[in-house]
Amino acid sequence: MSFLKDMSKKTILHFLLFSLPLIILFCLIYFIGNEQEIFLFFKKIRISYPNLTIFFKFITEFGNPIFYIVYSIILLKGIKRHNFKLIYFSLIYLVVQILISFLGVRILKITLGRQRPEFGSAFTFFSFAAKNNSFPSGHTTEIYGATLPLVLKQKNILLTLSLGIFSALVGFSRIYLGKHHPSDVLAGYFLGSIAGYLIYILWRKKCKKHNMLTS
Repeated sequence: MSFLKDMSKKTILHFLLFSLPLIILFCLIYFIGNEQEIFLFFKKIRISYPNLTIFFKFITEFGNPIFYIVYSIILLKGIKRHNFKLIYFSLIYLVVQILISFLGVRILKITLGRQRPEFGSAFTFFSFAAKNNSFPSGHTTEIYGATLPLVLKQKNILLTLSLGIFSALVGFSRIYLGKHHPSDVLAGYFLGSIAGYLIYILWRKKCKKHNMLTS
């Protein structure tokens, strides 16, 4: 399959390093117990540590919008410099995110109708009720769809780990605040990773078509 051509050892390494913070968090979280026990555990933590709760509310509310700014800057820089590599990168990001992180996630939420943690974990298929729109986590899908293309494009260890930690914090904030089950966030990670990698390979394909890549 042609899309596997860009899966170099370096690409795989950066993807694994990028994913490591969330994997570690999940290993720690599941020591608490099942998903209901995890929800109750963090409910107590939120009450006991209000300042920590404020921090995670900030992360969950502003984590994704930060990257709207980042990609807007990339687009504007590309337009200003007539750099089509940057223009393609930002526009492909926009299209894929709309299709997967917005439309795809909404369709899955409505179709599966999983209850939010405070209501349980049952599935009510084809439900438009907000309380039944837990799976998958849209915040998590969106953040991984935004950060992974940057990681794969730059392939810088410091950036990879930094964005990996930040993305994991956004995903974890949804569990901490009781908005999602851990499995919702895990599904968001997988969807976001698909979106992020798709953005990257479509961008490379577009640039190669116009002889704008040297490697």
